[in-house]
Amino acid sequence: MLTERRGTVLRFLVSEYIDTAAPVGSETLVRRHGLGVSSATVRNDMSSLEEAGFITRFHTSAGGVPLEKGYRYYVETTPSEDTLTPEVRESLWQRLQRSGRDVEERLNEAAESLAGLVGNIAIVTAPRFTESRLRHVELVHLQGYLALLVIVLQEATLRKEVLTTDEPINQDQLAALANRLNASLAGRTRAEIQERPLGTSLFETQVRERVLHILQRQDQERSTDLFLHGLRHLLRQPEFSTGDRFQTAVDVLEDRNLLMKVFSEWENAEVAVLIGKENPYEALQTFSVVVCRYGRPGEATGALGVVGPTRMQYHHTIAAVQTVSALVGQLLEEPHGS
Repeated sequence: MLTERRGTVLRFLVSEYIDTAAPVGSETLVRRHGLGVSSATVRNDMSSLEEAGFITRFHTSAGGVPLEKGYRYYVETTPSEDTLTPEVRESLWQRLQRSGRDVEERLNEAAESLAGLVGNIAIVTAPRFTESRLRHVELVHLQGYLALLVIVLQEATLRKEVLTTDEPINQDQLAALANRLNASLAGRTRAEIQERPLGTSLFETQVRERVLHILQRQDQERSTDLFLHGLRHLLRQPEFSTGDRFQTAVDVLEDRNLLMKVFSEWENAEVAVLIGKENPYEALQTFSVVVCRYGRPGEATGALGVVGPTRMQYHHTIAAVQTVSALVGQLLEEPHGS
């Protein structure tokens, strides 16, 4: 356990280092943060912090650089701060809404927006579904024997198909059939629909079979897509100015299977912060990852988050990730697709 003063010194030191990417000296801490003690006292505190593994220094009189343990203390003890203004939130919402009704366009826009907010890599995985459920069907008369079937699933996927009726049918009849099907089938899975009584006409049976086919196809599609933006932001960070670190970053970000594995493992988390060697995969242990779930558990869910250096604006990143997660969740509830 740290004393109150040493904890304060550590938080200020981490904050300064995050802002400057330069070792933080005792005089800087005293001058900028009004600690009410001398530089010599702060140097002694920094020596204790170094011995305890919170910071490192190149020599005894040098400035301090946070280690993973120091970042972890900072994340857990610094009060959370909502750094996004109402104007930024509204701008985000408008931008995501303008991205179109296709889910891939929306997730791609979410990744690009998040990367711009945090100045690091942003990743969004495609939603995964447990077992697809029918939300409702609509039937629209086109002409003669043709009708448009619109199927909306509860994970906000929309499908349209043109069907041929066995006899001429008008819009009122189609609407009545859609109402009957919705009363019997809405909210049910493929298996549950199969247990329901069959329709009373060939066309009703045809509609039912198309619904079952689409539900089956949806359940078989376990998407492994992910949307990644912000490489240019990451590579501008001073941590990646050397050739070795630059290449490490590129190698990690080209390994989409690794990124998918990491984000999938945390897609049920409200928010998770993995700092350096806290990452279970060696390739990511020079980075920090902030990740959380979007969507509704038991329905359509995915993960979104940020990959950056351990010198990350953690509280701003957490606020941005949570905000974009909430907005993507709202958009998922709207029908999309084709």
